[in-house]
Amino acid sequence: VVEEVKLKPPSKEFKIGQAVRLGGLLKAPHLNGKRGLVQRLSTQDNDRWEVEIRLDRGVLEVKSIRSENIVAVPRNQAAEWQLEEARFTQERQKREKEDKRWNEEQEKSKKFNTFRNVCEKTLNAQGF
Repeated sequence: VVEEVKLKPPSKEFKIGQAVRLGGLLKAPHLNGKRGLVQRLSTQDNDRWEVEIRLDRGVLEVKSIRSENIVAVPRNQAAEWQLEEARFTQERQKREKEDKRWNEEQEKSKKFNTFRNVCEKTLNAQGF
């Protein structure tokens, strides 16, 4: 006989894409106050939601967060949230540009060092 397991419904309902803030996190207090967007109900735990969290410097990270630690952004704060989202997007674009520039510099440095090593080996082989 197969016993049917009934999952308890989540203690809070959220919509996909809903703007939220995190709070009351004890194991990850650095995430308290962070903004995020609800992605989906967790497949592992019916009282957790996958939330795309906005971190510093425009970094995004998806974490599984308990319903009790998620607060929906009220409509009267929507404009403020959108302003913060615009700033976050600018930070992310700036970071991506800086990362690209840094990677390009690293690549140039590798090529220069390879060229220098070849030159040194050639000069050493010729007795210089």
